[in-house]
Amino acid sequence: MNTILYLLLGFADIIVVLAFIFKLFRFPFWDYKKEFIIIGTTLSATSYLFRIVLQLPEIDMPIQYVLFILFFRYLLKFRTVKAAMLIAIGILAFDLSQLIIAPSLITLEFATIRDVFQSTGMGTFIIQAVNDIVVALVSWLLYKLNLGFSFVMQPPHELSWKTSYTGSNLLVLIGVIFASATILAVLYILLNYFNEFKYVIGVGVAALVTLLITCHKKELEDL
Repeated sequence: MNTILYLLLGFADIIVVLAFIFKLFRFPFWDYKKEFIIIGTTLSATSYLFRIVLQLPEIDMPIQYVLFILFFRYLLKFRTVKAAMLIAIGILAFDLSQLIIAPSLITLEFATIRDVFQSTGMGTFIIQAVNDIVVALVSWLLYKLNLGFSFVMQPPHELSWKTSYTGSNLLVLIGVIFASATILAVLYILLNYFNEFKYVIGVGVAALVTLLITCHKKELEDL
């Protein structure tokens, strides 16, 4: 039962991250159903392999991030830096939402602090399920309120074009590097500083805000 719940909720995690990304950047979510099923199934199975079978949770997040980028690049046909930026925003938003929701569920005694750092268990699954609902709701609100960015073209992108990394494009590249490092730093802090939510949230918020400000600047340039 734990295996089934892990795979199902892992699949749901990936789908709501994709929904958030696609609604934030105003892409048509339902046009990519087959691709999303492939991405969700592969990433949830890969996560199960590293976290449960191989007992290597410390490399799960880096592997997920790299696989996300590869799928965006070769399956959805995003340009690599754009893919890394969108995925970093999605993962950071998802993880921050979970780290904000978890203390509330702990206070309400639906989960414990240990559930945040475990891969399976009823408390862990409750945190995942509630977070999936919240992120899905935020994605729906972005769509209904017509909020988000439009400077990134809907895929497939013209992959042969060369990008000049100056001005705002350089800011995007720096933001992506910062956010990518942050995703790894968040994992390190979680694994080595058992309940220091404030550090994790602080680092994550800084990276997410940096990327969103960069997106806003790019959006203004394209008006």
